[in-house]
Amino acid sequence: MLSGICLAMSQPAPIRWEAAATSSVVLEGNPLEVSFTLFNAEAEDFKAPALAGFKILSGPEKRQSAYLQQGIPQREISYVYQLKPLKTGFSTIGAASVRIGEQWLYTRTLRIEYAPTTTMKPSEAWVEARPSELQTWVGAQVVTDFAAYLRNPQWSVQVQKAPDYAGMRAAPWEKLPDRTEQIQGFSYLIRTERVSLYPQKSGRLLIDPIQAEVLEWQRDSTTGLGHHTRRVKLASKPVFIDVKPLPPGAPRSFCGGVGYFDMEASCAPLQGSVQEAFTLNLSIIGTGDMARVEAPTLELPSGLKAWPSELTEERMLPSHRQQTFLKTFRYMLTATDTGRYTFRVAMSWFDPDSTAYRTIFSEPFTLMVTPGGDAVDAAAAVDALRPQKPTPNPVRRKSIGLAIAAGMLLVLALWYAWHFGGSHASEMSEQVPGAAYQEYLAQAAEHLQTGTMESFYQAIILAIYTFLQERYGLMPADWSKANAVKALTAQEVEASTVTQMEDILHTAETALYAKANQEAQAPAIYRQTAALLEQWHQNTTV
Repeated sequence: MLSGICLAMSQPAPIRWEAAATSSVVLEGNPLEVSFTLFNAEAEDFKAPALAGFKILSGPEKRQSAYLQQGIPQREISYVYQLKPLKTGFSTIGAASVRIGEQWLYTRTLRIEYAPTTTMKPSEAWVEARPSELQTWVGAQVVTDFAAYLRNPQWSVQVQKAPDYAGMRAAPWEKLPDRTEQIQGFSYLIRTERVSLYPQKSGRLLIDPIQAEVLEWQRDSTTGLGHHTRRVKLASKPVFIDVKPLPPGAPRSFCGGVGYFDMEASCAPLQGSVQEAFTLNLSIIGTGDMARVEAPTLELPSGLKAWPSELTEERMLPSHRQQTFLKTFRYMLTATDTGRYTFRVAMSWFDPDSTAYRTIFSEPFTLMVTPGGDAVDAAAAVDALRPQKPTPNPVRRKSIGLAIAAGMLLVLALWYAWHFGGSHASEMSEQVPGAAYQEYLAQAAEHLQTGTMESFYQAIILAIYTFLQERYGLMPADWSKANAVKALTAQEVEASTVTQMEDILHTAETALYAKANQEAQAPAIYRQTAALLEQWHQNTTV
């Protein structure tokens, strides 16, 4: 298995501990970068694996970052090593551990192939398909890299025909950073397209070749005009994956997941009458095909009834090696009689490593049900608590989490406008009628003068994202650096402008979410933001 995650639920940004490598295949003579990343928590007592079979070139280097994903703050702390395998073949990197309070988390092991190059005959360009697994199970995740090797770093790759992925659901990743490797004395740039494949049926499934062209930009010395010239056509070799059906004997609490999963359950209130409904929320995080994950069946004591569950949230979480998702289900519980009801929530999934079903349990819940007044139909009690909104369409699988994030950010924006509205330091920014982002710049000016750095950087972030919403339709649910860069690149915004925006957001998010001391930079950040948005506004105003 290429990577692993250890999960500890903590909403709205779950705590996770993940191991990842830049590639599952490293060619002989090249280093390998391995990272151990903690999401959304402070790390204590980091312990690296033994790393037997590897020479440590450098590390651990501690890296930290903070950003917004779908409007939710995320933090990462990574311990990064540069390693060199001592021999060709397959090597295993064991589990790393980290302590969070009283809890220890452990990564899953990594399996790396160190491939010899003595039999290779490198050409100017070629492409390889590298699935993480050649044998797997229905519903498991197979991370597949299409790595294009280019002798000339100025060349670009254009995909002409993607594989069909017959019998598999494909979910692409965002663009991965380029890297370089040395092959028989030549330096190659490696550009990688990554996709997660989820087999939908058993049997021998084919990843047919990806077809691409290598393009070279050439400029006419006389006219100064340029154009792309095709250098060579590329095609990966076909790869087969053997997919096994899940074994019989799945527990009643099987949620449909195949991979690595965790859950968190909560129930409220814990005391009520027979006229009331009790709300049970169950959040599931996992790395398998989340389209298959359903609310597990509850085992409840006699007299306690669970009504049909409702999906209330679904979103993707940050990850460096395996796509990771969160789903939250809500159950309404009612009692037919008074009494004391104790139960636990069980959730089961299929673990590819142990080739067996695994089950975990929540802490026990005890409901105290007392007599009520006039009898009320249980269905009416449930309807009274259930939000009056359309049931999510399972065909579209649209993420409810995006709508929730958008609503939260809208409330935040309205609160800022009300709380900080009024007269501000006009000498630091000129108001442009009808431009909402200018209001946030004015708020930032006021917070800068009063020295309230957290509010200052919040206002800077809101000013930039509000500007992008007004000019380019980047909605609050998509407010992140990655989405902003993607949208601006599609709009062909000048690269230097995009870079300035990224730098400002990075500084602000680091100060705000990583709690880094950025007070000394604040005046320069304000001036840079105001100048950037003013010039941008003028250039985009008709």
